[in-house]
Formats: sequence, structure tokens, C-alpha cells
Amino acid sequence: MSVYGTASTTDAVTVAASTSGSQTSAQQLASNMDTFLTLLVAQLKNQDPLSPMDSAEFTNQLVQYSEVEQSITMNSNLEKLISLTNQNTATQALGYMGQTVQADTSYVPLQEGKAKFNYILESDAQTCMVTIADSSGAVVAAIPAEKTAGKHTMEWDGTDTNGNKLDDGSYKISITALSGGETVNSTVTVFGRVTGIANDGESIAIGMGDVVIDMSQILAVHETVKKTEEVG
Repeated sequence: MSVYGTASTTDAVTVAASTSGSQTSAQQLASNMDTFLTLLVAQLKNQDPLSPMDSAEFTNQLVQYSEVEQSITMNSNLEKLISLTNQNTATQALGYMGQTVQADTSYVPLQEGKAKFNYILESDAQTCMVTIADSSGAVVAAIPAEKTAGKHTMEWDGTDTNGNKLDDGSYKISITALSGGETVNSTVTVFGRVTGIANDGESIAIGMGDVVIDMSQILAVHETVKKTEEVG
């Protein structure tokens, strides 16, 4: 599965049902086998008793059919194993619901007016700027950031360069770090609360608000702290 960036998700696991390749192959093999046996019986009935057919050829074909059948059976068993593994993974993914995860993507979810992300600089920089763009690609904020090598954590309050509060959604984080006119390599990871999970039968998609990632992109899980109301 590719990185989705922005998309919608469901709040339940859905499994796509389809006819497996091994089932189709088995049906085709059975049809071909029936045809072969029909022709073979017809040939045996009409053969010349004084010059009987050479059994080596059709025996060889029967052996080939047997080998193909074994291969199809093996593929079918593998498909069942993969399906069971996927279903087990999907069940495990349900445990992410409501949790805050750290993900390997540069798309950060703005949830309840807040967003959090990490960036890592490979070496010290002379200048470092964090640029935030909306789903249309328009830059909404540019924030001066720490320039030293290593990991840095930033929180964004969801306001644009004019101080206006933006709607919750998916935003793209870009790091521009320079040293001596050369670009300093950087990586970004983001945090988000899981709000949806989807399963297409082959891969598991995790939704953090409007940001959707593949389950394999999750790096860490952090228990979400629930706010308690004060009793006055």
C-alpha cells in the first residue's frame, strides 16, 4: 500500500471478498482434465486392436496434471494462510483505535486544533524552517525551528501566518535546513490519534483524522491521556 496522505476512513474493519487465483486455476484444471479423459476414452475405444496406442504419452500427461494439481493445492493453502494472517493483523489493528501513534509520514493530522511532529537533522544547520501546507498544497505557515543536529519535537496550534485558526485536517510538513548553502538532510515523523481502520484484504490502513497511512508505517504507540472534568 502506498502512503495516502489525505483520505477518509471507516471506523470498522472491512474485508474484501474475491475469488482466489488458486480456485480459478483449479476450476480450469478440472475442466481441462475432463476434456482430456473424454478424448482419451474415445481414443481407447476406437484404437486398432492390432496396433494399440502407446501409453507413454498419455501417462506422461496424467503425471503433468497431477503435478499441476499439487501446485494448485499448495497455492490454495498459502492463500488461506495469508488470509488468516491478514485477518489476525486486522484484529490486532483494532487495538490502535483511540490511541496516539507515531508514524513515518510527513502528513500530520490537525486534531482538535493541535498537531505534533518530530524532525531529525543529520547535522547542524545555519538556518532551519518548518513549512506547513494544506491539502491543496498552499503554504499556511512557516515556522523558524531548532538548527542543531538530532531530534526535535514541535507542536503546532493550527494557526496560519496571519494568526487565523485553521480547520482540522491533513497538513504536509516540510523541513528546509541549510548549512553553507547546502541542504542538511532531515526526516519527519508525526503523531496522531487513530480514528479509523480499514482492511482491503491485502493491507491495513490506519486513519488519524484525515491522514491515512499503512499499518507498517506506525513506529510507536502512546496511550492517549483522557481529560478529566473538575468537580467544583
